[in-house]
Amino acid sequence: MANWLSATLTGKTVWNERLCSVRFTAELPPFEAGQFVNLAYTMGDKQIVRPYSLVNPPGTKEHEILFNLVPEGQLSSWLWTMTQGEQFLCGPRAQGFFTLGHVQPTEDLWLMATGSGLGPYLSMLGTDAPWEKFRQVILVHSVRDHHERAYLDELKALQHRHAGRLRILHTLTREPTWPLRQRIPALIESGLLEMAANTPISAERSHVMLCGNPGMVKGAQALLEVRGLRRHQRFAPGQISTEIY
Repeated sequence: MANWLSATLTGKTVWNERLCSVRFTAELPPFEAGQFVNLAYTMGDKQIVRPYSLVNPPGTKEHEILFNLVPEGQLSSWLWTMTQGEQFLCGPRAQGFFTLGHVQPTEDLWLMATGSGLGPYLSMLGTDAPWEKFRQVILVHSVRDHHERAYLDELKALQHRHAGRLRILHTLTREPTWPLRQRIPALIESGLLEMAANTPISAERSHVMLCGNPGMVKGAQALLEVRGLRRHQRFAPGQISTEIY
């Protein structure tokens, strides 16, 4: 990719043994919440490039990504060991269509994520778009246990700021006493997710965004399509937006 930008690491948060967020500065042009950037690292004569969704909302000077440490993953391993002040390469602009720009206003916005799929939703929730287009926002974050519930302070602050309009549900799949401990597709199929949110999912009142591992995204999408929701496309509006990690 031509015209790489110089990026400098400004901070890092290690949430647990496999989940980390990195903050950096780079002269990125304006972007839409939900978009991703390509980051690169040169190893010998080989350049390793990977896409990462931005956690920060547009208009902030510092950028942030949330990622999982992938076993034998060259770029994630390198990012994990970076220290403040180190430099790396960032793509010249953010990309992607997993945004609210072309989504039609409706009653409820469901943001469903596994693991690091929470990142783009934090960017969206820091903008005006969700609160201008939807009466209520339900964020569903599925992780293995309590240690993977990242950004809890930021989520509490968002709930306080948007009191009565933002509901946050965590599903902890390896916590036997947690009320919601099934994976997202199973919770949709059983109806437990809607019961917990006290909100139905339907083509008439809902837009559902799915971000995370392929199993969750594909499984949830299939169940929603049975209910009459369809895939959202830029020029063919629907009720389901997806981003596979």
